[in-house]
Amino acid sequence: MANKRNGDDDFTPDDIGRAARRLGQALSTRLAQVLILLGVIYVAWASYYQIQPEEVGLITRFGAYQGTSEPGPHFKCDQSIAVSVLQWPEPHPSCAGCPARTCPALR
Repeated sequence: MANKRNGDDDFTPDDIGRAARRLGQALSTRLAQVLILLGVIYVAWASYYQIQPEEVGLITRFGAYQGTSEPGPHFKCDQSIAVSVLQWPEPHPSCAGCPARTCPALR
């Protein structure tokens, strides 16, 4: 077999075919890895939500009320769940500095 690095012999079609198959396998493996990584990043990004201290999360599944979500970071494990973030209204003037969640005028 001739030394192909020194240019003594040209590549044969079989050599080119083998190189193309190896390149195709490497690219398809890398593409699969990148697509899986992008999928994991998207699912994590779409599942995270943050409720601020002055907010409350209204949790619905397919439009039906399921409950509320307290302030803080949260993950939803089911994509059929929607979380609407609502601001608490300002406390009634008769509430002398009580938090909006405990204000009797808002109940």
